[in-house]
Amino acid sequence: MKKPVLIIFIDAFPYKFLERTKYMKKFPIRFKVRPSLGYSINIKAEIFGGYAPDNLGWFCKWNYDSESKLKMFTPFFLVLDIFRKINLINRGLHKFIGKIFGDIGNIPFRYLPFISKNSVDIFSLSFPKDSLLKSKYLKVIASERFKSSNLLEKDFEVFKQGLKYIKKNSNSSILLTFVALDHIGHWKGPYSGEYHSYVLTIDKYVEELKTYFLKINKNANVIVLSDHGMSEVEKGVRLDLEKYFGKPSEKKYFYIMDGTILRIWCFDFEICEKIKKFLNNLNLGKVLNREERAKYGITKKKFGDIIFLIKERYMFCPSFWGSKLSKGMHGYHPDFENQKGIFLFSGDDNMEVFSNELTPRNIYFFLRRLLINNEN
Repeated sequence: MKKPVLIIFIDAFPYKFLERTKYMKKFPIRFKVRPSLGYSINIKAEIFGGYAPDNLGWFCKWNYDSESKLKMFTPFFLVLDIFRKINLINRGLHKFIGKIFGDIGNIPFRYLPFISKNSVDIFSLSFPKDSLLKSKYLKVIASERFKSSNLLEKDFEVFKQGLKYIKKNSNSSILLTFVALDHIGHWKGPYSGEYHSYVLTIDKYVEELKTYFLKINKNANVIVLSDHGMSEVEKGVRLDLEKYFGKPSEKKYFYIMDGTILRIWCFDFEICEKIKKFLNNLNLGKVLNREERAKYGITKKKFGDIIFLIKERYMFCPSFWGSKLSKGMHGYHPDFENQKGIFLFSGDDNMEVFSNELTPRNIYFFLRRLLINNEN
């Protein structure tokens, strides 16, 4: 008989913060998670689907698209762009237009005709590929699938429904997701009282869920994991590429500037080399080389000719991510300790021998073995 598994996923729980907990730090097996490059939209797809960007089809939320369906609205967006410098009106228009065309962040209206959002959260029911979440052996209760805009309420609902399901379904594997900690980290900061308080709340959720699960399923496997950590932001960087290289166009270059990642598509070799040199001389981060892109599966040209990561504790602001400076961020290079997530394990299943760090791909194959392989 296959052992049931309880999997608790916590968005943005840093390994460094295990010491703040009373219960989770007592798990018998604890690993750091070295995230992949990028944001949760990619890291979660690798953890639960085994997909690096090259075989997933997207890197980050938005991408340059020469055949974007929004091109037909170009005159409309150019009119709206007049209000770009009036902050309150600009933000209001972005929210309104976002309800029509989908999430557009803080993307300047004049650039929308060249951008597409083809990324889909793996916890969404519309995720287009196969994944562990579609296994018939796993019940998924995900915060992402609740409609409430209050993330704390969504997490609490996941906790309540998780307990209810565990009590009524013996010998069944279940995955629960908690997402509010990520939001608190961004807007209050990872060293804020609110963040610390919610770490303790999550700790209590984990204790109660694990206790009930093992009461019903003795010797079962329990996993608690996160996709990445969270770094404190100390400084915003206003990077005006257009001042040095002119307005983007399909004859010169195009860029997407997220909070910590800058991607540039070049249509002119000479300007591409100039931009690389300019970025390398800023002492603000690094341009990923060919070997690094291959290591993390981001080799396709459609992800950008240049991918630049800003250094830890810095953030592009304003950016396509938003117009305000966050107090905490992720998406930095995985080398930074604050970016490391958690993987906690309790059970008698034989874990493979790893170093003190796991990658999303390591986790995928371990979860796959527990949930799908050796089904009988």
